[in-house]
Parts: sequence; structure tokens; C-alpha cells
Amino acid sequence: MDRHSWLERVAGELAGRGLPAGVRAHLLEELQDHLDDLTEGSTNMAADGEVTQRMGVPDVLAATAVAEYRRAVWVRRHPFLVFGVAPVPAVILGLAVYLLAFAGVGYALDTAGFEDPIHESGFEQVAATLWYSIGFVPFLALAAGYGWLAVRSQVAWGWLAASVVQVAVLAWLARTEIRLSDVPGQSQVLLGIGFPGANLRQLAQLLPPLVVGWLALRTAGRRAAVAA
Repeated sequence: MDRHSWLERVAGELAGRGLPAGVRAHLLEELQDHLDDLTEGSTNMAADGEVTQRMGVPDVLAATAVAEYRRAVWVRRHPFLVFGVAPVPAVILGLAVYLLAFAGVGYALDTAGFEDPIHESGFEQVAATLWYSIGFVPFLALAAGYGWLAVRSQVAWGWLAASVVQVAVLAWLARTEIRLSDVPGQSQVLLGIGFPGANLRQLAQLLPPLVVGWLALRTAGRRAAVAA
């Protein structure tokens, strides 16, 4: 199908799936601009099937757009639940997943026949780095996730700030220690919560989520300015 037929097909699919007229018009305008960019300097984009190959199947594209719109609407209707309440449980879940991954690596090494995987494998520094990364990686991923969700859903900047601050504070309070021993089975790993005091690593854990949140706020501000 050619460009015009493709756009008409997408418009029909969007209307049939109940996407509001204003949102539909905005999306079709973006698709038209994208088509113009793709066909700039080209005379053969009207070839049968080429538009679909480059832009996507209309019904699949429409289904994806409607699903994203509904998800964004749900988030905008329940910002307190998503950005005010959910961050703490999300942090707990993220830490649990990260710990399971760490335990899985240890189990795999143990299954491979190492009596003391950390010591015998010569991975002392690697093990310490991975363990201490618990105070950074899950929190950074969650801050990035909330930033993406806030930008996509176009919620007020205060909700994004509330979620990122919660994640950053929990990262600041997270305490991780690892004690390696030459005696097999005597190595220990510790994970808890406590005020950092003079612990510079805990203070450093505070920064990445805040930086990611600030970048998300800038992105949201630029999109709002463009939309205006």
C-alpha cells in the first residue's frame, strides 16, 4: 500500500480501538512527519508493501499505541499510588531480584565444583565489586524506570521528584559489607539499612538516582515546551 493508504489504515485502526480524536490526530501527525523524513529524496516509497515494511503493520502499530495510551492514562489517574506509594516496595523487589542473581552466580560456581568459589576462583575483587554494586545498580535502574514512566505518562514533575527522592534516600541508607576469608565457608556478606555517618560509599549511593531524576525532569521540561 502507498503512504496515503497506509495512514488511512492506521487512522481507521486507531478509531476502531477507541483512541480519542485529539490523541489520534497528534499521533497521525507524528507518523506523517516520520514518513516525510523517510521519503525525503526518495521516489519509490510508494511501492506496494514498502511503507508497511518501513513503518510497521497498521493494526499492530495501532494496538501498541492504544496500549501505551491506556497505560499512561492509568498512571496519570493514580500518580499517588505509582509515584508516592510504589517506590518502596519496588526497591525491595529490585533488591530481591539482584540478590537472587548474585546467589545464582554463587550456586553455579558451587555446582561447578568449587568448594569456596570466591576464594578459589580468584574472584575476590570481582565478588566485592558485585556485592557493593547492590547499593547502586538496583536504585539507579529504578530511578531510570520512574523517569521513563513519568516522561511517557506526562505526570506533574512533583510526582517524579517524589519517587526519585524516595529511591535516592533508600540508596543512601543501604549498607553493604563483604568479608572474605581464606577459610572455606567463612566468607560473609551483609546487607542492611543504617545512617551513613562517615561512610563515603553510602553518600556516593545517593547521587546516581538524583542525577537520573534530574535528567528525566529536564527531558519532561523539553517535551512540555515543544508541546506548547
